[in-house]
Amino acid sequence: MKKNATFSPTATIGVNHSPESAPMETPNDPKFNPYRASPVTQLADALTSEATYVEGGRTVAAGEGLEWLTAAWKLFVAAPLMWIVIFVLYVVFFILLSFVPFIGSLIGFVLYGVIGAGWMASAKGVAQGEKLELDHMFAGAKKRTQPLLILGAAYAVGMLLISLFMIAALAIGFVGSGTLSNLMAGQLPTLSALLGALMVVMMGLALLAPLMAALWFAPALVYFHNVPPLDALKVSFFACLRNWLPFLVYGILVMMMMVIAIIPFGLGLLVAGPLVFISGYTSYRSVFAEAA
Repeated sequence: MKKNATFSPTATIGVNHSPESAPMETPNDPKFNPYRASPVTQLADALTSEATYVEGGRTVAAGEGLEWLTAAWKLFVAAPLMWIVIFVLYVVFFILLSFVPFIGSLIGFVLYGVIGAGWMASAKGVAQGEKLELDHMFAGAKKRTQPLLILGAAYAVGMLLISLFMIAALAIGFVGSGTLSNLMAGQLPTLSALLGALMVVMMGLALLAPLMAALWFAPALVYFHNVPPLDALKVSFFACLRNWLPFLVYGILVMMMMVIAIIPFGLGLLVAGPLVFISGYTSYRSVFAEAA
């Protein structure tokens, strides 16, 4: 019988709890091969095995991007109805928040860490054979709530700064080019104005990418290992940066999955949505957990 996964809840950045482990390879190492099989092979099966926390994370093979979704699927089919119920409640909650001008979105950002920890706890529970219940989603509200809220506050500040930058850039561009006065006069914007607006949007997305990288693993690091919030953001960012190849594969697969999910009246999102959230846990296990 396989043993349940165990984690070190007190592990912090900068302390080596596995002195006998081989040093983590990085892309700068001569022996590094991004296409080599990951130390965690057959990730879906490894989720229930004993594991130790790899501080700072490790670089995994490009193919792990597919493994993250494959393992997430196996966790999903273990309790499909409950995963869908949780996802629907999650979407409804954020739709209701959206009706509250500005404050609603701000609350949603601040709750990112708490809700993210709930998804992590839910996925871990299913991986360990537990029955998935709504109570799993409130795990972040019961343990390490304050640091998880700090993560959410960092998310809110980051989104606010990016939004202000985009608004300012659009305003300066529209006023400087005369587009604003043309719009007020009822004239359509010129092609150059539209291209300028598109460029601002692309710049905003470029700024959003590092923010999302910093936030991707952060809830799991804070919740499972008590990593301080700012350290968790830093570790998550560099772990994503080192693993850009598997994230590229993962991103392409997720985009393809979302396109297919939208086709049948959007009903496929009831499956694709939970898979994306669950894959947050499987990617964390792939990068930050090593088989004992």
